[in-house]
Amino acid sequence: MILKDNLKFQDMPKVHKSGIFASTKVIGGYGLKHDTNGVSSLEEVVFTKSNMIPIGGCQYSFEQLFGVKGSIDVPSLYTVSNGTIGLPDRLVSVYESENEMTKYYIPALQGDTNNKSIIHPVGEYVCLWGCGISGSGTNVVTKIPVDYKEYSIQNSLATENGTEVSGVMIPFRHTTSALTETDAIKYFGKTTSNGTDPVDYYLKRFDTDPAIKHFWKNSSDDVDSTNQFTQNEYYPRLNTINSSTIETYVEMVLSFSEKDLVDWFDATSSVSDTRFNTIALYTGRYNATKDDYENVRLFSKLCIPVTNISLMKDFTIIYRMYSS
Repeated sequence: MILKDNLKFQDMPKVHKSGIFASTKVIGGYGLKHDTNGVSSLEEVVFTKSNMIPIGGCQYSFEQLFGVKGSIDVPSLYTVSNGTIGLPDRLVSVYESENEMTKYYIPALQGDTNNKSIIHPVGEYVCLWGCGISGSGTNVVTKIPVDYKEYSIQNSLATENGTEVSGVMIPFRHTTSALTETDAIKYFGKTTSNGTDPVDYYLKRFDTDPAIKHFWKNSSDDVDSTNQFTQNEYYPRLNTINSSTIETYVEMVLSFSEKDLVDWFDATSSVSDTRFNTIALYTGRYNATKDDYENVRLFSKLCIPVTNISLMKDFTIIYRMYSS
């Protein structure tokens, strides 16, 4: 399908601006650096956008917080891809049959059940990301809105004029060669191969573990707060007064290496076309036996104007979710 660039999209409901978080910020560009207080920034900023945490990601957060099952079944990446990406899902009952800890005690009257099953297994959390192209992938200005009901990069989005915008997930690596030892612990979401076809790796781990940060925000104009909120200012609190507000966020650092996406575009069109306009975070659990992730589901999604990647240097994304 060839899509025109003048598609008209319905405005997203304001209540779903960023899902359950107060706000989000995703900064993409080149030259990652950190100041002495641990604030991340880029030397060259290509875009600064906000993401969407769709209904599946919101439900996942509530399930983890309150230990109760949500009312909808969120499809996994394995299901959405018709069993071609990553590992099949596994139910908590399967983990229990393998003698993993899946139950915990609760207060109960004598004779009543005094335990409950966990909703998600230990080790399952937001730990992966993927990318792709939504729409025609040729418009460098228009940003396609993310719908709260979306569950994948491949989702189709209905526009106001009745046209559907589909998406394609792009593998970071497309190769017939085995990955190096260093790369093998970064790239996952593998497709199966008959031994001669290239293997695609659709998912990538974050560069480092996510970091939770607290900073004093001196004013509404203080875009990037830089003064840390310290333990002594919290508990035991010193007898000091500070009228500034506190900004709390979790930060992930993602990066495209100079080798990412290139082989896939070389095989399907041209290396010069290497680009993306969609980024997504995923939850999942690592299966050490099969060396890949299972129970992989979309947590958040961001669409930006089409961004071409330089083949000469890494492209970095600072991904933040704010609670205040």
